[in-house]
Amino acid sequence: MILNKPYPFLTDKEFQISKDKLRKKILTKNPKTLDDYFDIYLKLYDPYYEEKYVEFGCILLEMGFKLTSCYVRDRLCDQVLKRSWDDFQSFLQ
Repeated sequence: MILNKPYPFLTDKEFQISKDKLRKKILTKNPKTLDDYFDIYLKLYDPYYEEKYVEFGCILLEMGFKLTSCYVRDRLCDQVLKRSWDDFQSFLQ
């Protein structure tokens, strides 16, 4: 089931292919926890984290994490902002 497909011009098959490629990239890093999944995803797509967050959310659902797409997007945004703030503070020091 595809939830909130962000690119209506993609077919279901193209979306599935995109999701499968992302799943393969993530699972080769052997994530154990939800935090691991988010960290791996951000290493792959920061600062363009919104590019495939819907696919990422679908993968998390398939892996047993019951999260909404809004939660996934908000958490990614929060982590990106925190990293930027930490980088800025490091720069000032």
